[in-house]
Amino acid sequence: MSLDKFEKSPREIFHPEIQKDLLVLEEQEGSVNFKFGVLYAKDGQLTDDEMFSNEIGSESFQRFLHLLGDTVTLKGWTGYRGGLDTKNDTTGTCSIYTVFQGHEIMFHVSTMLPYSRENKQQVERKRHIGNDIVTIVFQEGEESSPAFKPSMIRSHFTRIFLLKIFSEESVPLFGPPLPSPPVFTNHQEFRDFVLVKLINGEKATLETPTFSQKRQRTLDMLIRSLYQDLMPDLHKVNVSQKSFLTKKKFNISKISKKLFFPRCLCLLAK
Repeated sequence: MSLDKFEKSPREIFHPEIQKDLLVLEEQEGSVNFKFGVLYAKDGQLTDDEMFSNEIGSESFQRFLHLLGDTVTLKGWTGYRGGLDTKNDTTGTCSIYTVFQGHEIMFHVSTMLPYSRENKQQVERKRHIGNDIVTIVFQEGEESSPAFKPSMIRSHFTRIFLLKIFSEESVPLFGPPLPSPPVFTNHQEFRDFVLVKLINGEKATLETPTFSQKRQRTLDMLIRSLYQDLMPDLHKVNVSQKSFLTKKKFNISKISKKLFFPRCLCLLAK
């Protein structure tokens, strides 16, 4: 089968090992599952060291976490883990998880990640939340409290803070818009708004030049690695099932642009 024919009419992949590996790649690309940070900030806290050092959250913070999802035990967890340890409790014993519109979402909650009395910078907590593209900042206090600024959080990766919805200049606008007036009286409507905003924010960020170029390079590398790993077993596959890989020379970059996001759900602003 020629590459031209393949590009015009891609066929379903039947080889079970290839299907499994492609699903893993799809998950890594962020087209299906998501991980978001949740940072608890007490009234008057102005630095990330202070925010990340909060051992426990308030009652209102706990209610907010309950609204986001369910508390799950990490050891033995078989669902999407968002980079958390599910074998040895090195990233905490529990976390917040939910399924929304077919997407699995794992939250990195600051008060649930390991706390260290010796490490004032709480590196373990920052290692996860600092590498999330989108982070919710739950700030206690009255409206007269010091306003949150993105510069308070030191991260080279986070692009969006959901508090008053701060986003880096390179990130395009994304919905849904806040209602007018910006007040929610229905908990389910508020939850839907937050989750859609989080997902759309990450998708918008991934389309920026910096992230899209990195993703393309990473994707090309992963597909090349997958191809090399599976080549020895391809001769065992029935000829009628060779629908995506072939021993003939082909352009992996072209394939990588067509291969992914078949299950991706576009969440549009209402």
